[in-house]
Amino acid sequence: MAQQEREVKLALHWLDSSSLPTLYASQVYVSHAGGEFYLVFGEVEQPIWVNLTRAEIEEKGRVAVRPVAKLVLTYENMKRFVEVVAANLATYEKRRERLGKGEE
Repeated sequence: MAQQEREVKLALHWLDSSSLPTLYASQVYVSHAGGEFYLVFGEVEQPIWVNLTRAEIEEKGRVAVRPVAKLVLTYENMKRFVEVVAANLATYEKRRERLGKGEE
């Protein structure tokens, strides 16, 4: 029996995700090793810079990012992820442009 004859394609059915926590991320760090991509999402922790001079702020030189989620994707899934995000972004931008012109 040929390889093709054994393959079966199934449709994915996403279950309800409303019980998952919603996390806010203002930063993302992407890296890769081997055949996997790592996406670490984080939130910038606001530093307490009250009563500091500009020189003191510059001396500190960095702001902490608190990681909130980490995803690991295979090469194939990363490629799909990038394509889907790009398509969604294009749709969003087109809709935003239409709304900016007073259209619905």
